[in-house]
Amino acid sequence: MAALHRGIKKHLNEVVQSIPVEPGNQVGFFSSAEFEQFQKLLLEGEHWRRLLDAYDLFGIVRDRTAHSLQNTIPAEYRGPLGKCRVDGIVARVESDLIGYLESLPRQYAVCFELPAFQKYGVARTEVANGVSLIETTIGFDEALLEPQNSLLVALGNSSDRLRRNTTYVVFQSPGFASSSIDSFSVATAVARVKHFAYLGAADNRLNIQRGLADIMFEHRTGVAPPMADAFVYNPSDIAREAYRLRVPDGLSKYLRQIRMNEKELMIHDGKGASSALLGRPAESPAEKIAAMPHTLFATRPFFDIPDGEMDAERIRAAIEWYVDSVTTDNHTIAFLQSCIGLEALLSDDKDKRGGVTNKLCDRLTYLLGRTISERRELRDNFEKIYDHRGSIVHGRRARLGADDTVAMVNARHMLDRCIRTEVAGLLKAIRLREEAAKNSS
Repeated sequence: MAALHRGIKKHLNEVVQSIPVEPGNQVGFFSSAEFEQFQKLLLEGEHWRRLLDAYDLFGIVRDRTAHSLQNTIPAEYRGPLGKCRVDGIVARVESDLIGYLESLPRQYAVCFELPAFQKYGVARTEVANGVSLIETTIGFDEALLEPQNSLLVALGNSSDRLRRNTTYVVFQSPGFASSSIDSFSVATAVARVKHFAYLGAADNRLNIQRGLADIMFEHRTGVAPPMADAFVYNPSDIAREAYRLRVPDGLSKYLRQIRMNEKELMIHDGKGASSALLGRPAESPAEKIAAMPHTLFATRPFFDIPDGEMDAERIRAAIEWYVDSVTTDNHTIAFLQSCIGLEALLSDDKDKRGGVTNKLCDRLTYLLGRTISERRELRDNFEKIYDHRGSIVHGRRARLGADDTVAMVNARHMLDRCIRTEVAGLLKAIRLREEAAKNSS
């Protein structure tokens, strides 16, 4: 949290005074010199610039002012807020805005529906640091659920609450959130859901494949299946900060494919034929979901890595590019996204512009190749991929041909192998570093 200095508060007061009010306590459109100066001063501060952009700030001022005006000024009033004759109204709006801005970063929970995920009858399961699976079933917090037997729900209209009898993966994401998928906390959670799905599949605990029901629905109707639901809320202020989100089409299709792989889930409770070492197979739904987090051998430690770990940041970016490549329907874009993922993972800030491709190639071959012949083959494949990339980027080809499609598949497979190798290497390095620190203390 950070305090607004006197200069920013002065300009905020001028903004509030100038806000146009329309009949019905509605906030009119404002784009004044006062607001531009306030925005400039506020976003010069690194704390707020990291969390907000100009669009976010405009929305905060508009929405919170509108909320403060409800039933507080005459419904017929039209004009600048500063000229409204209701005692203390400007101070009230200003105080609310200052309190909100100074409270950032705020705590948010961002929820993504997993339509294909199995039902286990457990309201909440913590699966990794800041990540949980929830089922909006018996025992779940009613304040977060859409109304039962609501006419709006029956007519297909969405309320700003979670759907009932639905499974979501939830991310704790401090910062700032609104109904925009690009707001800070939501965008952070979008990245993290990609990390979670990718690493869960790498752990062989999540299956990501298109379900038969979706295939049949699309074949029968000619339209895509319904969008996966998403929702963000502030647990401390659900009444004012709860928003339904529109998930991008590609990500929605990806979320619709995620299921749990229930094979080899073990319970260590000393019951039945189990032993303390081997355990026994999980049998009931509750046992299966309880056992699941303990099999996330890469996911859980990766989510424990703090922000700012340089190697982890490269891996996170590469995973996001990989998932974007998998979820787009455009093969040309998918190919370029795989190439960008390789560059995000293998490049170095100190790399000079000339000869970057050769450096990337060297790093890839020594990361994945175990023998000279393997490295030679990897180099040949990498050079072919980048020849195709150059043809597209430099405008010599607008779409992929048959050879280019092979290059796209190879690039995506190469990126996948590199990410998995780098994740394993980083987790091992962190584990050895922690052991060395423990032994030296």
